[in-house]
Amino acid sequence: MSIASARASGWLWLLLGGCLAACGSGGSSASPSGATWLSEESDEQRLQRERQLRGFDVAMMEVGHRYVDLYWAGQDANWRAAAYELDKIRVAIENGLERRPKRADSAQAFLAGPLPAMDEAVSAQDPDLFAVRFHDLTDGCNACHAREQVPFFEVRPPATRVSPLHRGPSASPGE
Repeated sequence: MSIASARASGWLWLLLGGCLAACGSGGSSASPSGATWLSEESDEQRLQRERQLRGFDVAMMEVGHRYVDLYWAGQDANWRAAAYELDKIRVAIENGLERRPKRADSAQAFLAGPLPAMDEAVSAQDPDLFAVRFHDLTDGCNACHAREQVPFFEVRPPATRVSPLHRGPSASPGE
């Protein structure tokens, strides 16, 4: 990951933390009447939240981060972590589609093909199958980018581990 990518990832987390703080999420998410804080927001607050969360680009930032962690989890044969990251990739894309439904046609091919195939490889806990399916997953990312006319966002497996998450296959939780 380049320094610019690392900075962008850091800014994403800062942005999300700031958004939560700005939205007044300090403590309980329900008011005394039982309504959630979102049900009581003004039109201006809603527009501000929409500007902060934007469209699909923020979802793609999360997917990119989790793609890297998925890769390293597979390299470590840490199948629980791989399953976790894969699930979060799915959630990030689905949440992004709620904000930008016009991306759904392109995303459906990815959600119906490479993602479930990757699920099978992770469930099988097979490093060789994981490698093949990760290649297919990467091709699926790039195909979606081409369909959305942003092929200049070329996805490639990471060459260097930058994530602080390391855990080998024999480690137990808490070690």
